[in-house]
Amino acid sequence: MCNPGRLENAGVPTGEHDGRTLAGYRCGSTVVDVETADADANRWLAEFVSPWAEAVAPGEGLASVRLLFSEPAYQAFESARVASVHRRVACFALDTEVVQRPSWSDAGRRVIADVECGCFYAIRGSHVDIVARPGRRRNRIGLLRVVREILVAAAHASDRIMDVHAAGFTLGQQAVLIVGAKAAGKTTLLAHALSSGRASLLANDRVLIDATREPEEVAGVPTFVSVRADTVRRFPALRQSATERPGILHSDELAADGPCLAEDDAARRVHTLSPAQFAARLGAGHVGHAPLAAVIFPDIGSATGTWAFEPISSVEGSSLLRQSRYGARTGGDRRTIFGELSALTACGTEQEGIAEGLATRTPMFRCRLGPEAYRDGAGAWLRALEQHVADWAPGA
Repeated sequence: MCNPGRLENAGVPTGEHDGRTLAGYRCGSTVVDVETADADANRWLAEFVSPWAEAVAPGEGLASVRLLFSEPAYQAFESARVASVHRRVACFALDTEVVQRPSWSDAGRRVIADVECGCFYAIRGSHVDIVARPGRRRNRIGLLRVVREILVAAAHASDRIMDVHAAGFTLGQQAVLIVGAKAAGKTTLLAHALSSGRASLLANDRVLIDATREPEEVAGVPTFVSVRADTVRRFPALRQSATERPGILHSDELAADGPCLAEDDAARRVHTLSPAQFAARLGAGHVGHAPLAAVIFPDIGSATGTWAFEPISSVEGSSLLRQSRYGARTGGDRRTIFGELSALTACGTEQEGIAEGLATRTPMFRCRLGPEAYRDGAGAWLRALEQHVADWAPGA
């Protein structure tokens, strides 16, 4: 448990205090305290991580994070970055890589430079200062990554959690997962389901499956939605904003008059949305967790004109799930310096046993997607999916 004194007056309710915004973010039983001098940054974080993490009163966090805007402090760290001898440390465990950043020691702190996010992280104990330049927004990505890394690491301390690279939606308050590798068609199929008016967003890229529940409970981990040009062509509502990167803006910033210019060319080339923005533009709701009802594996090809479902065996389903573990392709040690701030010890999840159990108890299907799969809307294939799930029996 972190010392509440690390956030001055941390016991006040969530909101502004002396020009600072204080909030706690709870996922399960774990809370991370966040302080910023920029109410917009904290509001953006709350919109982005909700409903996976709930905004609560600060002061009981396992770790605390403070976002600071100071040109002198930023320039001091920048000078140290140029002059120091660095060693790279693992910071964020993503699906295809463990992001490493240069770091050095400074007056009892571990300092990490994150050029991509335009900020520095200074770690002392279970407290993180994120130092950024005033008037910039890219540092919000760093804030999100730090908070999410701590909360996910705390969830991983259970040996019955499976972290899966999957999109997900709910039908009738039950979760359907779309599992597959990058470019497997998950986002387009998810958008198709959400645009039907019958489904709510659970996750666009990553889920945690809690195998201690019966049926298993699925939580959607918030990640940016990268919208490909083909998906935008099928669903024009996904590009309604004047900005090229609406994902780093909260709802009032998006509603403000005039475009918000991207800070660099790299950001301008990427069209990203927050999970809430993605759901809202498709007219769908957004939920944080739901009991697992079915798993589908998309298969894009020309053998089927529209779409078709094929039940798969528990053996094949278990194998495909193991291959789709989040980060499975990186291999090796996925511990990170921010994950270790959770102060909890990962138990080494029983991934093989969890996958076998899921495949035995859960209907799993291959969803063949042909050239005309999205022609007539999602109603028919969602009804067919529900019927397949209703007809499914273990061992069938």
